[in-house]
Amino acid sequence: MKISIITVVLNRKDSILRAMNSVINQKYENMEYIVLDGGSTDGTFELVKSNQDKIDFFKSQKDKNLYDALNKALELATGDIIGFMHSDDYYSDENVLTDISEAFLNNNADLVCGGIKYLRDEKISRQIPSIEINMKNILRIHAFLFLILIIQCNLNGKDYITIKEIAGRSWLVNPGGQLFFAHGITHVSNKDANLNFRKFSEMCKEAGFNAYGYGCPEPLRQDMPFIDSWNHLVPISYYRGKNGVRFLDVFDPKVQKKLEFGVKAKCLSSRDNPNTIGYCWTDLGSWPLDNPSGKNWVNFIRQLPKDKPGQKAYQNFLKTWEGSSEKLRDLAFLRIIAKEYFRIVGNAQRKYAPNHLVFGERFGISSLSIYRTMVPEVLEEMLPYVDAIAIQPPFQSEFPKEDFDKIYQLTQKPILICDFAIRFKDEGKDIRSWKPEPDSIAAGKAYAQYIKDAFKTKYVIGSFWCNPVDTAKGFGKLGVKQGFFNQGILPRPGLYKSVQQVNQVIKNMTPIKEI
Repeated sequence: MKISIITVVLNRKDSILRAMNSVINQKYENMEYIVLDGGSTDGTFELVKSNQDKIDFFKSQKDKNLYDALNKALELATGDIIGFMHSDDYYSDENVLTDISEAFLNNNADLVCGGIKYLRDEKISRQIPSIEINMKNILRIHAFLFLILIIQCNLNGKDYITIKEIAGRSWLVNPGGQLFFAHGITHVSNKDANLNFRKFSEMCKEAGFNAYGYGCPEPLRQDMPFIDSWNHLVPISYYRGKNGVRFLDVFDPKVQKKLEFGVKAKCLSSRDNPNTIGYCWTDLGSWPLDNPSGKNWVNFIRQLPKDKPGQKAYQNFLKTWEGSSEKLRDLAFLRIIAKEYFRIVGNAQRKYAPNHLVFGERFGISSLSIYRTMVPEVLEEMLPYVDAIAIQPPFQSEFPKEDFDKIYQLTQKPILICDFAIRFKDEGKDIRSWKPEPDSIAAGKAYAQYIKDAFKTKYVIGSFWCNPVDTAKGFGKLGVKQGFFNQGILPRPGLYKSVQQVNQVIKNMTPIKEI
Protein backbone atom coordinates (compact mmCIF):
# COMPACT_ATOMS: atom_id res chain seq x y z
CA MET A 1 0.00 0.00 0.00
CA LYS A 2 1.56 3.24 -1.19
CA ILE A 3 1.18 6.37 0.94
CA SER A 4 1.46 9.93 -0.41
CA ILE A 5 2.20 12.69 2.11
CA ILE A 6 1.60 16.31 1.08
CA THR A 7 2.99 19.46 2.66
CA VAL A 8 2.05 22.91 1.39
CA VAL A 9 3.89 25.78 2.98
CA LEU A 10 4.17 29.56 2.91
CA ASN A 11 6.61 31.47 5.11
CA ARG A 12 7.06 28.87 7.86
CA LYS A 13 10.84 28.84 8.27
CA ASP A 14 10.62 28.20 12.03
CA SER A 15 8.60 24.98 11.75
CA ILE A 16 8.99 23.57 8.22
CA LEU A 17 12.14 21.54 8.88
CA ARG A 18 10.62 19.74 11.86
CA ALA A 19 7.52 18.93 9.83
CA MET A 20 9.57 17.69 6.86
CA ASN A 21 12.00 15.64 8.92
CA SER A 22 9.16 13.88 10.68
CA VAL A 23 8.00 12.65 7.27
CA ILE A 24 11.43 11.94 5.80
CA ASN A 25 12.42 9.87 8.87
CA GLN A 26 9.42 7.55 8.68
CA LYS A 27 10.36 3.85 8.55
CA TYR A 28 7.50 3.04 6.17
CA GLU A 29 9.17 2.40 2.80
CA ASN A 30 6.39 2.56 0.20
CA MET A 31 5.73 6.29 0.42
CA GLU A 32 6.20 9.49 -1.58
CA TYR A 33 6.59 13.01 -0.26
CA ILE A 34 5.28 16.07 -2.11
CA VAL A 35 6.13 19.60 -0.96
CA LEU A 36 4.68 22.72 -2.60
CA ASP A 37 5.93 26.15 -1.56
CA GLY A 38 3.63 29.08 -2.26
CA GLY A 39 6.44 31.55 -2.95
CA SER A 40 7.92 32.00 0.53
CA THR A 41 10.11 35.05 1.15
CA ASP A 42 11.23 34.41 4.73
CA GLY A 43 13.85 31.70 4.03
CA THR A 44 11.42 28.76 3.91
CA PHE A 45 12.14 28.11 0.24
CA GLU A 46 15.88 27.87 0.86
CA LEU A 47 15.37 25.42 3.74
CA VAL A 48 13.15 23.13 1.66
CA LYS A 49 15.46 23.41 -1.35
CA SER A 50 18.42 22.24 0.73
CA ASN A 51 16.53 19.01 1.46
CA GLN A 52 15.18 18.49 -2.08
CA ASP A 53 17.13 15.25 -2.55
CA LYS A 54 15.02 13.71 0.24
CA ILE A 55 11.72 14.77 -1.37
CA ASP A 56 10.03 13.05 -4.28
CA PHE A 57 8.54 16.22 -5.73
CA PHE A 58 9.20 19.87 -4.85
CA LYS A 59 8.01 23.04 -6.56
CA SER A 60 7.71 26.68 -5.58
CA GLN A 61 5.00 28.73 -7.25
CA LYS A 62 2.34 31.25 -6.37
CA ASP A 63 -1.08 29.88 -5.51
CA LYS A 64 -4.48 31.43 -4.83
CA ASN A 65 -4.80 30.11 -1.29
CA LEU A 66 -4.19 27.04 0.89
CA TYR A 67 -6.91 25.03 -0.79
CA ASP A 68 -5.65 25.87 -4.28
CA ALA A 69 -2.22 24.60 -3.24
CA LEU A 70 -3.67 21.43 -1.73
CA ASN A 71 -5.62 20.68 -4.91
CA LYS A 72 -2.49 21.13 -7.03
CA ALA A 73 -0.61 18.75 -4.78
CA LEU A 74 -3.44 16.20 -4.85
CA GLU A 75 -3.19 16.06 -8.63
CA LEU A 76 0.42 14.93 -8.25
CA ALA A 77 -0.18 12.24 -5.64
CA THR A 78 0.05 8.62 -6.80
CA GLY A 79 -0.49 6.78 -3.50
CA ASP A 80 -3.31 4.49 -2.45
CA ILE A 81 -3.53 6.61 0.71
CA ILE A 82 -3.10 10.39 0.79
CA GLY A 83 -2.28 12.33 3.96
CA PHE A 84 -1.47 15.95 4.80
CA MET A 85 1.44 17.10 6.91
CA HIS A 86 0.89 20.78 7.60
CA SER A 87 3.96 22.95 7.89
CA ASP A 88 3.48 23.63 11.61
CA ASP A 89 2.72 20.00 12.59
CA TYR A 90 4.90 16.91 12.93
CA TYR A 91 4.62 13.16 13.49
CA SER A 92 5.18 11.97 17.03
CA ASP A 93 7.57 9.18 16.00
CA GLU A 94 9.01 7.33 12.99
CA ASN A 95 6.35 4.59 13.01
CA VAL A 96 3.26 6.72 12.38
CA LEU A 97 2.81 5.80 8.72
CA THR A 98 3.34 2.12 9.53
CA ASP A 99 0.57 2.38 12.14
CA ILE A 100 -1.71 4.17 9.69
CA SER A 101 -1.24 1.53 6.99
CA GLU A 102 -2.04 -1.20 9.50
CA ALA A 103 -5.17 0.68 10.60
CA PHE A 104 -6.38 0.73 7.00
CA LEU A 105 -5.63 -2.94 6.42
CA ASN A 106 -6.78 -4.35 9.74
CA ASN A 107 -10.03 -2.38 9.99
CA ASN A 108 -11.05 -2.30 6.33
CA ALA A 109 -11.17 1.47 6.74
CA ASP A 110 -11.80 4.02 4.00
CA LEU A 111 -10.49 6.92 6.05
CA VAL A 112 -8.25 7.17 9.09
CA CYS A 113 -8.11 10.20 11.39
CA GLY A 114 -4.90 9.99 13.40
CA GLY A 115 -4.79 11.03 17.02
CA ILE A 116 -3.84 14.69 17.57
CA LYS A 117 -1.89 16.19 20.45
CA TYR A 118 -1.92 19.97 20.89
CA LEU A 119 1.21 21.32 22.54
CA ARG A 120 1.72 24.50 24.50
CA ASP A 121 5.24 25.15 25.75
CA GLU A 122 6.03 21.55 24.67
CA LYS A 123 3.34 20.22 27.05
CA ILE A 124 0.15 18.48 25.93
CA SER A 125 -2.79 20.86 26.35
CA ARG A 126 -5.46 18.82 24.49
CA GLN A 127 -5.81 15.43 22.80
CA ILE A 128 -8.09 13.97 20.12
CA PRO A 129 -8.15 10.17 19.74
CA SER A 130 -7.65 8.38 16.43
CA ILE A 131 -10.58 6.80 14.56
CA GLU A 132 -10.99 4.50 11.56
CA ILE A 133 -13.94 5.25 9.33
CA ASN A 134 -15.76 2.94 6.95
CA MET A 135 -17.95 4.67 4.38
CA LYS A 136 -20.87 2.49 5.50
CA ASN A 137 -20.92 4.01 8.96
CA ILE A 138 -19.69 7.48 8.12
CA LEU A 139 -23.04 9.06 8.94
CA ARG A 140 -22.66 7.91 12.52
CA ILE A 141 -19.40 9.82 12.95
CA HIS A 142 -19.96 13.16 14.68
CA ALA A 143 -17.25 15.12 12.94
CA PHE A 144 -16.77 17.46 9.98
CA LEU A 145 -15.02 15.57 7.23
CA PHE A 146 -13.62 16.99 4.02
CA LEU A 147 -13.91 14.27 1.41
CA ILE A 148 -12.38 14.37 -2.00
CA LEU A 149 -14.21 12.32 -4.59
CA ILE A 150 -12.34 11.67 -7.82
CA ILE A 151 -14.63 10.39 -10.57
CA GLN A 152 -13.30 9.02 -13.81
CA CYS A 153 -15.82 8.42 -16.60
CA ASN A 154 -15.58 6.63 -19.89
CA LEU A 155 -18.89 5.70 -21.46
CA ASN A 156 -17.93 2.65 -23.47
CA GLY A 157 -15.08 4.53 -25.10
CA LYS A 158 -17.43 6.96 -26.84
CA ASP A 159 -16.37 10.04 -24.90
CA TYR A 160 -12.86 10.05 -26.29
CA ILE A 161 -11.02 9.39 -29.53
CA THR A 162 -10.28 5.73 -30.22
CA ILE A 163 -8.86 3.53 -32.99
CA LYS A 164 -11.06 1.01 -34.78
CA GLU A 165 -10.51 -1.26 -37.78
CA ILE A 166 -13.31 -0.54 -40.20
CA ALA A 167 -13.65 -1.76 -43.78
CA GLY A 168 -10.18 -3.28 -43.84
CA ARG A 169 -8.19 -0.33 -42.46
CA SER A 170 -7.48 1.42 -39.19
CA TRP A 171 -9.34 4.66 -38.44
CA LEU A 172 -9.47 7.21 -35.70
CA VAL A 173 -12.99 7.51 -34.28
CA ASN A 174 -14.17 10.72 -32.62
CA PRO A 175 -16.55 10.80 -29.61
CA GLY A 176 -19.53 11.05 -31.95
CA GLY A 177 -18.58 7.87 -33.79
CA GLN A 178 -17.30 9.59 -36.98
CA LEU A 179 -14.24 8.09 -38.63
CA PHE A 180 -11.36 10.33 -39.60
CA PHE A 181 -7.80 10.41 -40.87
CA ALA A 182 -5.87 12.93 -38.74
CA HIS A 183 -4.23 15.53 -40.95
CA GLY A 184 -2.79 18.76 -39.67
CA ILE A 185 0.28 20.73 -38.58
CA THR A 186 2.82 20.21 -35.78
CA HIS A 187 4.79 22.75 -33.73
CA VAL A 188 1.99 25.32 -33.74
CA SER A 189 3.22 26.62 -30.39
CA ASN A 190 6.63 27.49 -31.88
CA LYS A 191 7.27 30.99 -30.54
CA ASP A 192 8.90 32.06 -33.80
CA ALA A 193 5.59 31.59 -35.60
CA ASN A 194 3.83 34.31 -33.57
CA LEU A 195 0.43 33.18 -34.83
CA ASN A 196 -2.95 34.81 -34.69
CA PHE A 197 -4.67 31.66 -33.46
CA ARG A 198 -8.14 32.62 -34.69
CA LYS A 199 -6.89 33.30 -38.21
CA PHE A 200 -4.67 30.23 -38.12
CA SER A 201 -7.63 28.05 -37.14
CA GLU A 202 -9.72 29.43 -40.01
CA MET A 203 -6.93 28.85 -42.55
CA CYS A 204 -6.30 25.28 -41.35
CA LYS A 205 -9.99 24.39 -41.67
CA GLU A 206 -10.18 26.07 -45.09
CA ALA A 207 -7.31 23.86 -46.25
CA GLY A 208 -9.17 20.82 -44.98
CA PHE A 209 -6.96 20.07 -42.00
CA ASN A 210 -8.80 18.44 -39.10
CA ALA A 211 -6.21 18.12 -36.33
CA TYR A 212 -3.10 19.60 -34.74
CA GLY A 213 0.06 17.61 -34.16
CA TYR A 214 2.26 17.78 -31.09
CA GLY A 215 3.16 21.25 -29.92
CA CYS A 216 -0.48 22.40 -29.88
CA PRO A 217 -0.94 25.52 -27.70
CA GLU A 218 -3.71 25.79 -25.13
CA PRO A 219 -5.86 28.30 -27.12
CA LEU A 220 -6.34 25.71 -29.89
CA ARG A 221 -7.00 22.64 -27.75
CA GLN A 222 -10.75 23.22 -27.83
CA ASP A 223 -10.68 23.90 -31.57
CA MET A 224 -9.83 20.51 -33.13
CA PRO A 225 -8.38 17.14 -32.08
CA PHE A 226 -4.70 17.36 -31.15
CA ILE A 227 -1.69 15.26 -30.19
CA ASP A 228 -0.12 15.99 -26.82
CA SER A 229 3.50 15.20 -26.11
CA TRP A 230 6.41 15.44 -23.73
CA ASN A 231 10.00 15.58 -24.88
CA HIS A 232 11.99 17.08 -22.03
CA LEU A 233 11.12 14.53 -19.36
CA VAL A 234 13.81 12.23 -20.75
CA PRO A 235 16.09 14.54 -22.80
CA ILE A 236 17.75 12.01 -25.11
CA SER A 237 16.87 13.43 -28.54
CA TYR A 238 20.01 13.12 -30.65
CA TYR A 239 19.80 16.63 -32.13
CA ARG A 240 20.43 18.12 -28.68
CA GLY A 241 24.11 17.45 -29.30
CA LYS A 242 26.56 15.61 -27.10
CA ASN A 243 26.24 18.04 -24.19
CA GLY A 244 22.45 18.27 -24.39
CA VAL A 245 21.63 14.57 -24.21
CA ARG A 246 20.98 13.37 -20.64
CA PHE A 247 20.23 9.73 -19.94
CA LEU A 248 18.66 8.62 -16.66
CA ASP A 249 19.26 5.74 -14.29
CA VAL A 250 15.88 4.13 -14.88
CA PHE A 251 16.68 1.41 -12.33
CA ASP A 252 16.77 3.98 -9.51
CA PRO A 253 13.46 4.05 -7.54
CA LYS A 254 13.82 7.82 -7.00
CA VAL A 255 14.21 8.39 -10.74
CA GLN A 256 11.22 6.14 -11.38
CA LYS A 257 9.09 8.24 -9.03
CA LYS A 258 10.15 11.45 -10.74
CA LEU A 259 9.34 9.97 -14.15
CA GLU A 260 5.90 8.99 -12.93
CA PHE A 261 5.37 12.49 -11.51
CA GLY A 262 6.48 13.98 -14.80
CA VAL A 263 4.05 11.90 -16.85
CA LYS A 264 1.21 12.73 -14.47
CA ALA A 265 1.97 16.45 -14.53
CA LYS A 266 1.96 16.41 -18.33
CA CYS A 267 -1.35 14.57 -18.48
CA LEU A 268 -3.17 16.99 -16.18
CA SER A 269 -3.89 19.60 -18.83
CA SER A 270 -5.23 17.23 -21.46
CA ARG A 271 -6.48 13.99 -19.96
CA ASP A 272 -10.08 15.24 -19.57
CA ASN A 273 -10.19 16.94 -22.97
CA PRO A 274 -12.20 14.90 -25.52
CA ASN A 275 -10.12 16.54 -28.29
CA THR A 276 -6.97 14.82 -27.04
CA ILE A 277 -6.08 12.14 -29.57
CA GLY A 278 -3.19 10.77 -27.55
CA TYR A 279 0.40 11.19 -26.38
CA CYS A 280 3.85 11.03 -27.93
CA TRP A 281 7.02 10.79 -25.87
CA THR A 282 10.69 11.47 -26.62
CA ASP A 283 11.44 12.90 -30.06
CA LEU A 284 14.11 11.06 -32.14
CA GLY A 285 15.76 9.54 -29.10
CA SER A 286 19.40 8.45 -29.08
CA TRP A 287 18.46 4.79 -28.78
CA PRO A 288 20.98 3.28 -31.26
CA LEU A 289 24.34 2.40 -29.75
CA ASP A 290 25.84 4.47 -32.57
CA ASN A 291 23.96 7.76 -32.96
CA PRO A 292 24.63 11.45 -33.78
CA SER A 293 24.79 12.50 -30.12
CA GLY A 294 27.94 10.44 -29.60
CA LYS A 295 26.43 8.96 -26.43
CA ASN A 296 24.35 5.90 -25.66
CA TRP A 297 22.30 4.69 -22.73
CA VAL A 298 24.36 1.55 -22.11
CA ASN A 299 27.58 3.50 -21.65
CA PHE A 300 25.83 5.89 -19.31
CA ILE A 301 24.68 3.06 -17.05
CA ARG A 302 28.04 1.28 -17.32
CA GLN A 303 29.89 4.37 -16.07
CA LEU A 304 27.72 4.89 -12.99
CA PRO A 305 29.32 4.45 -9.52
CA LYS A 306 29.17 0.91 -8.15
CA ASP A 307 26.58 1.81 -5.50
CA LYS A 308 24.02 3.11 -8.01
CA PRO A 309 21.01 0.93 -8.90
CA GLY A 310 21.82 1.04 -12.62
CA GLN A 311 25.36 -0.21 -12.09
CA LYS A 312 24.06 -3.02 -9.87
CA ALA A 313 21.55 -3.96 -12.59
CA TYR A 314 24.35 -4.01 -15.16
CA GLN A 315 26.57 -6.21 -13.01
CA ASN A 316 23.71 -8.63 -12.45
CA PHE A 317 23.18 -8.72 -16.20
CA LEU A 318 26.84 -9.56 -16.81
CA LYS A 319 26.55 -12.56 -14.49
CA THR A 320 24.00 -14.11 -16.85
CA TRP A 321 25.49 -13.00 -20.18
CA GLU A 322 27.19 -15.84 -21.99
CA GLY A 323 28.07 -14.34 -25.38
CA SER A 324 31.44 -13.03 -26.57
CA SER A 325 30.29 -10.17 -28.84
CA GLU A 326 30.47 -6.77 -27.15
CA LYS A 327 27.97 -5.35 -29.62
CA LEU A 328 25.41 -8.07 -28.92
CA ARG A 329 26.07 -7.75 -25.19
CA ASP A 330 25.36 -4.02 -25.26
CA LEU A 331 22.30 -4.51 -27.43
CA ALA A 332 20.95 -7.07 -24.97
CA PHE A 333 21.41 -4.67 -22.05
CA LEU A 334 19.90 -1.81 -24.08
CA ARG A 335 16.82 -3.97 -24.37
CA ILE A 336 16.72 -4.34 -20.57
CA ILE A 337 16.98 -0.55 -20.21
CA ALA A 338 14.16 -0.05 -22.71
CA LYS A 339 11.99 -2.62 -20.93
CA GLU A 340 12.39 -0.83 -17.59
CA TYR A 341 11.91 2.64 -19.07
CA PHE A 342 8.78 1.74 -21.02
CA ARG A 343 7.36 -0.09 -18.01
CA ILE A 344 7.61 3.07 -15.91
CA VAL A 345 6.36 5.65 -18.39
CA GLY A 346 3.94 3.28 -20.11
CA ASN A 347 2.17 2.30 -16.91
CA ALA A 348 2.13 5.92 -15.76
CA GLN A 349 0.64 7.00 -19.08
CA ARG A 350 -2.15 4.43 -18.77
CA LYS A 351 -2.74 5.36 -15.16
CA TYR A 352 -3.03 9.12 -15.58
CA ALA A 353 -4.58 9.37 -19.06
CA PRO A 354 -6.45 6.07 -19.41
CA ASN A 355 -8.97 7.35 -21.96
CA HIS A 356 -6.50 8.49 -24.59
CA LEU A 357 -4.29 6.78 -27.16
CA VAL A 358 -0.59 6.24 -26.57
CA PHE A 359 1.86 6.57 -29.48
CA GLY A 360 5.03 6.22 -27.39
CA GLU A 361 8.46 7.23 -28.66
CA ARG A 362 8.69 9.19 -31.89
CA PHE A 363 11.08 7.13 -33.97
CA GLY A 364 12.94 8.44 -37.01
CA ILE A 365 13.54 6.35 -40.13
CA SER A 366 16.11 7.30 -42.71
CA SER A 367 18.17 5.84 -45.53
CA LEU A 368 21.18 6.95 -43.51
CA SER A 369 21.54 4.45 -40.67
CA ILE A 370 23.04 7.01 -38.28
CA TYR A 371 19.78 9.00 -38.38
CA ARG A 372 17.58 5.92 -37.98
CA THR A 373 16.58 6.09 -34.32
CA MET A 374 14.36 3.02 -34.33
CA VAL A 375 16.04 -0.05 -32.83
CA PRO A 376 13.84 -3.13 -33.41
CA GLU A 377 14.65 -4.58 -29.97
CA VAL A 378 13.70 -1.28 -28.32
CA LEU A 379 10.53 -1.01 -30.39
CA GLU A 380 9.46 -4.50 -29.34
CA GLU A 381 9.79 -3.60 -25.65
CA MET A 382 7.53 -0.58 -26.19
CA LEU A 383 4.71 -2.46 -27.91
CA PRO A 384 2.78 -3.59 -24.78
CA TYR A 385 2.28 0.04 -23.75
CA VAL A 386 1.20 1.75 -26.99
CA ASP A 387 -1.83 1.77 -29.28
CA ALA A 388 0.00 2.94 -32.40
CA ILE A 389 3.50 3.80 -33.58
CA ALA A 390 4.72 7.38 -34.15
CA ILE A 391 7.14 7.63 -37.07
CA GLN A 392 9.04 10.62 -38.47
CA PRO A 393 10.16 9.76 -42.00
CA PRO A 394 12.84 11.67 -43.91
CA PHE A 395 11.67 14.87 -45.58
CA GLN A 396 11.75 13.55 -49.13
CA SER A 397 9.15 13.38 -51.85
CA GLU A 398 8.31 9.68 -52.13
CA PHE A 399 6.33 7.82 -49.48
CA PRO A 400 8.70 5.10 -48.12
CA LYS A 401 6.11 2.34 -48.25
CA GLU A 402 8.64 -0.46 -47.95
CA ASP A 403 9.95 0.92 -44.65
CA PHE A 404 6.44 1.50 -43.33
CA ASP A 405 5.33 -2.00 -44.34
CA LYS A 406 8.24 -3.49 -42.38
CA ILE A 407 7.29 -1.48 -39.27
CA TYR A 408 3.69 -2.59 -39.54
CA GLN A 409 4.70 -6.22 -40.05
CA LEU A 410 6.86 -6.04 -36.94
CA THR A 411 4.35 -4.25 -34.71
CA GLN A 412 0.88 -5.03 -36.15
CA LYS A 413 -0.15 -1.60 -34.91
CA PRO A 414 -1.42 1.49 -36.75
CA ILE A 415 1.15 4.13 -37.68
CA LEU A 416 1.01 7.90 -37.21
CA ILE A 417 3.26 10.07 -39.40
CA CYS A 418 3.96 12.45 -36.57
CA ASP A 419 6.17 15.07 -38.25
CA PHE A 420 6.80 15.43 -41.97
CA ALA A 421 6.81 17.89 -44.88
CA ILE A 422 8.00 18.38 -48.44
CA ARG A 423 10.55 21.19 -48.54
CA PHE A 424 11.06 23.44 -51.57
CA LYS A 425 13.33 26.21 -52.79
CA ASP A 426 12.16 29.67 -51.74
CA GLU A 427 14.19 32.62 -53.03
CA GLY A 428 17.50 32.75 -51.21
CA LYS A 429 16.39 30.98 -48.03
CA ASP A 430 18.61 28.22 -46.66
CA ILE A 431 16.07 25.41 -46.62
CA ARG A 432 17.01 22.37 -44.58
CA SER A 433 15.94 19.32 -46.55
CA TRP A 434 17.16 16.20 -48.26
CA LYS A 435 16.18 17.19 -51.81
CA PRO A 436 14.03 20.32 -51.91
CA GLU A 437 11.48 20.65 -54.70
CA PRO A 438 12.02 23.52 -57.18
CA ASP A 439 9.06 25.56 -55.82
CA SER A 440 5.92 25.40 -53.70
CA ILE A 441 3.77 24.24 -56.63
CA ALA A 442 5.95 21.18 -57.16
CA ALA A 443 6.09 20.60 -53.42
CA GLY A 444 2.30 20.69 -53.24
CA LYS A 445 1.94 18.04 -55.95
CA ALA A 446 4.58 15.83 -54.32
CA TYR A 447 3.00 16.19 -50.88
CA ALA A 448 -0.48 15.42 -52.16
CA GLN A 449 0.78 12.22 -53.79
CA TYR A 450 2.69 11.33 -50.61
CA ILE A 451 -0.44 11.60 -48.45
CA LYS A 452 -2.52 9.68 -51.02
CA ASP A 453 0.03 6.85 -50.93
CA ALA A 454 0.07 6.86 -47.14
CA PHE A 455 -3.73 6.84 -47.03
CA LYS A 456 -3.85 3.84 -49.39
CA THR A 457 -2.22 1.69 -46.72
CA LYS A 458 -4.49 0.02 -44.22
CA TYR A 459 -2.50 1.20 -41.22
CA VAL A 460 -1.53 4.91 -41.51
CA ILE A 461 -4.05 6.86 -39.40
CA GLY A 462 -2.74 10.39 -39.79
CA SER A 463 0.01 12.74 -40.92
CA PHE A 464 1.20 16.15 -39.75
CA TRP A 465 3.08 18.82 -41.68
CA CYS A 466 6.16 20.03 -39.81
CA ASN A 467 5.76 23.71 -38.89
CA PRO A 468 3.02 26.29 -39.54
CA VAL A 469 5.22 29.09 -40.98
CA ASP A 470 8.93 29.66 -41.65
CA THR A 471 11.14 29.99 -38.62
CA ALA A 472 14.56 31.57 -38.37
CA LYS A 473 16.44 28.53 -37.10
CA GLY A 474 16.27 24.79 -37.37
CA PHE A 475 17.86 22.40 -34.85
CA GLY A 476 20.03 25.16 -33.40
CA LYS A 477 21.62 26.00 -36.74
CA LEU A 478 21.18 28.96 -39.06
CA GLY A 479 18.61 28.29 -41.72
CA VAL A 480 14.89 28.13 -42.25
CA LYS A 481 12.45 25.46 -41.10
CA GLN A 482 9.84 25.79 -43.79
CA GLY A 483 6.18 26.03 -42.88
CA PHE A 484 2.95 25.17 -44.65
CA PHE A 485 1.84 28.81 -44.73
CA ASN A 486 3.82 31.86 -45.72
CA GLN A 487 4.51 34.63 -43.24
CA GLY A 488 1.24 36.26 -42.14
CA ILE A 489 -0.49 32.85 -42.48
CA LEU A 490 -0.84 33.36 -46.23
CA PRO A 491 -1.37 30.47 -48.67
CA ARG A 492 1.73 29.45 -50.61
CA PRO A 493 1.18 29.18 -54.38
CA GLY A 494 0.20 25.64 -55.35
CA LEU A 495 0.82 24.08 -51.96
CA TYR A 496 -2.37 25.22 -50.28
CA LYS A 497 -4.55 24.19 -53.23
CA SER A 498 -2.92 20.75 -53.50
CA VAL A 499 -3.55 20.03 -49.83
CA GLN A 500 -7.16 21.13 -50.22
CA GLN A 501 -7.53 18.60 -53.03
CA VAL A 502 -5.93 15.68 -51.18
CA ASN A 503 -7.95 16.36 -48.06
CA GLN A 504 -11.10 16.31 -50.16
CA VAL A 505 -10.03 12.94 -51.56
CA ILE A 506 -9.54 11.61 -48.02
CA LYS A 507 -12.90 12.99 -46.97
CA ASN A 508 -14.67 11.37 -49.91
CA MET A 509 -13.11 7.98 -49.12
CA THR A 510 -13.86 8.08 -45.39
CA PRO A 511 -16.95 6.22 -44.13
CA ILE A 512 -19.28 8.62 -42.37
CA LYS A 513 -19.90 6.62 -39.22
CA GLU A 514 -18.39 3.76 -37.29
CA ILE A 515 -19.94 0.49 -38.39
